[in-house]
Amino acid sequence: MMIPELLFILTVTQQGAVLGQEQPTQILDGYFGCYNDKDGKNRDLPHLLGKNKNIETCRALAKTKKMKYFGIQNGGECWAGNTYGKHGAFGADFNCVQNLGKMNSRSKERMQLDGQAWRNAIYRTKEQWYTANEKNKMFRNGTVIGCYWDDVNRAYEDEFEVKKNKTTKTSVDSVEECGKLAETNKMPYFAVQAGSLCMMSKKMFPHYYKYPPVYGNKLCARAKPKKISKQWGNYAGNLWMNAIYYTKPSPYWPGAFWDAPEGDDTIRLAWANAFCLNVQGGKFKAGAFIVAYRCVNEKGKTTDNMKFDVKDGLIKCKAKPTMCIGFTGKALVKWKSLTLEKCGKNGTFQKIQMFDDMTMRFLDGKEFGFQVYGGIKFKNGPNNVRIMTSEVSADSNEAFLIRSSAPPTPKPKPAPTPAPKMTGLKKAMGWSIKTGKCTIDISSGVPCAVSPNYPKEYPNDDSCTIKLTKTKTVKPEEFITEKFFDQLKIGGVTMDGQLKAKPRIDLKKGVDAIEWSSDFYLAGKGWKICKTNKKEPAPPGKRRQKKKTPKCNEQLPGKNKDKGYRGCQDKSKSGRTCMKWSAQKPHTHTRTPKGKFHHGANLINNYCRNPDNEKGIWCYTMDKKKRWEYCNPVSVVKKKR
Repeated sequence: MMIPELLFILTVTQQGAVLGQEQPTQILDGYFGCYNDKDGKNRDLPHLLGKNKNIETCRALAKTKKMKYFGIQNGGECWAGNTYGKHGAFGADFNCVQNLGKMNSRSKERMQLDGQAWRNAIYRTKEQWYTANEKNKMFRNGTVIGCYWDDVNRAYEDEFEVKKNKTTKTSVDSVEECGKLAETNKMPYFAVQAGSLCMMSKKMFPHYYKYPPVYGNKLCARAKPKKISKQWGNYAGNLWMNAIYYTKPSPYWPGAFWDAPEGDDTIRLAWANAFCLNVQGGKFKAGAFIVAYRCVNEKGKTTDNMKFDVKDGLIKCKAKPTMCIGFTGKALVKWKSLTLEKCGKNGTFQKIQMFDDMTMRFLDGKEFGFQVYGGIKFKNGPNNVRIMTSEVSADSNEAFLIRSSAPPTPKPKPAPTPAPKMTGLKKAMGWSIKTGKCTIDISSGVPCAVSPNYPKEYPNDDSCTIKLTKTKTVKPEEFITEKFFDQLKIGGVTMDGQLKAKPRIDLKKGVDAIEWSSDFYLAGKGWKICKTNKKEPAPPGKRRQKKKTPKCNEQLPGKNKDKGYRGCQDKSKSGRTCMKWSAQKPHTHTRTPKGKFHHGANLINNYCRNPDNEKGIWCYTMDKKKRWEYCNPVSVVKKKR
């Protein structure tokens, strides 16, 4: 079969292969049009990266060279550069078609062209994926895919069942009859040819290069079916031309609801991608004509008068959002110029929608749409040609696509790295648990051994051994056990009961373990023994003065909310260590020994007090997450029975 030059390849990323699966939701469209080139040192894209290349291999080379754009020319020459367009556009996209069947490309680009002599099919090097935005108010599903060539070997040749007989084609009276058969056979795609021939496929395009699209959909509207279809369209194909449909309504391309972070906000001619809608002269004022114009100038830039924001059915100028494209008049008529007017102005038709046949129609008169006056087959393209109203016929000059931009998808925040475990350890900082359920706590910056369940009561009839390495001195930070019976041993030192003083314990040579045991009956809060430094000797010639140890009176007066308590409790009810009243870390405060609350409050060391008539004695804690807590006086360990 002879394929005329008016064709190109249209490919769509497929997400599903059978009826009921998810339909296409992403489109790869980095094609920018067919552009002229010249010989010598004035090439449009200056770098020749190789010959006999296809879209995939040329894109890979352009990425390696860090070029923004690449072009396929003369059936396989790969050219690249950072700007394009200095010699203008050639016109319709079919001018960049040469040997498509020999490209052997697996690219998922929507448009796949291989250029001609001195003509580049221009692509963006970075892949430009468009996503169907279902939150867009212009989101729609459709059934028309397009008009495609066929021959005696058949593009659609999958078997299906008609009246219990297997076949690859059948005769129908309407597009709807073929669609119903596809639903029954669970086929995702079907085609109608020559007005009555029905065929089906599990793939949208089984053979891209053998059966490319026909230039425009109008040729597939010439053969008329016997009956009108309500559920699907009424394109019934032509001789050796398939009108292809989705069985299940799906997001169709192009539509006003597709966007991409790299979108340039242009409205392009679907069959001449190098040309865009343009506010003539860049004058954003009422009455300015809308024309087709090259999408980039000689410096490769897209100017502001070609950028639009298509939302809620209106085409707004991005540079001046109060101005919209529309038709001014009492009623829609064909072959009238479209102009720029104030958005929402009375006496204008501005609301539009993109349909699945690529037409851009007025919602107040869907039989009328946009067209490039005179067509798109000019040698150098429809440059500066007016956009006018037309009665929809699905001709090539009535097909458009919208390349809307979208905010970049935010990069997912990496999951926070979990903080290293500080408590409940079996081994840390040279200490290790050899036997039992004791654990190691390193939250203070030094290794500390703690009793099982600490700071809760330890279990009865329990024991453990902790191995100490590179340790010369330890100190009990907390110690409350059953007196005489629940004991902790460090070398020749044995501890039990409640320690009020917390002496440093120097380890003698050969001592490298802590041993703990509890009997079967009583239990206490437990203990915490930490590594510390040896006491430093007093400086020569000076005597170390003994610190005055305040007398501890653990009685609660019961008057003035225990304001007279003068005990030595330095732990809160939950076991948190109290902060010194003279300190300002980890919590700042005004209740200092020399502050306004000091008089008669006896704010000594970090002992619990009640300087401000709270319900009972309290203290600021050393826990950054807990500012203060109530305290109990130092008392006898509770007994468990």
